Amino acid sequence: MKKIRALRFPLLTVVLCFTISTTSNAQEGSFSCSIYQDTLLIGNYMVVEYVAENLSGDYVAPDFTDLNVISGPNMSTSMQFINGKTTQTIRYSYYIKPETTGTYFIPPAYYYNGEESFETEPLEFEVIENPEGIITQPKQKNEGFNSDFFDFSFPKFNFEYEAPRSDSKPNKKEKESDSKRKLKKI
Repeated sequence: MKKIRALRFPLLTVVLCFTISTTSNAQEGSFSCSIYQDTLLIGNYMVVEYVAENLSGDYVAPDFTDLNVISGPNMSTSMQFINGKTTQTIRYSYYIKPETTGTYFIPPAYYYNGEESFETEPLEFEVIENPEGIITQPKQKNEGFNSDFFDFSFPKFNFEYEAPRSDSKPNKKEKESDSKRKLKKI
């Protein structure tokens, strides 16, 4: 019982120091929107990403009435401790696919944390004709370990397999001759 009481004070001290250090290193919050291409070929889709950094509160999604949302909102969170500074990041991403050519606007999103409200700027991109029917992967910013320093590009493989077709059915004698082994004397 004495060992448990002896460990209580150092443990509480460590927890208290950690709490004080993380609250004293709090940084300004920010909320932004990004797209990684400003021109898109019709028939392709793009990624729209809203990033809230060092904020906690309520996210109000944008109104994508003119755009076809394939997927979203997809949310991911991360927390970093670097040199005593804590950074918390929440990402909301949408995969959108415009149906017609023209100029489109990415609407603003809002983030409320009780004290302040944050709004992103609307972004503009253009959708152009795609006469050759080119389909590309959407461009995205690489984060973390897969950054500009490391390039982990892997080739894409086509794993489609089509079984050979045979219009004629083999007769019974051909099947038997294929299944029997032929032995040779040496």
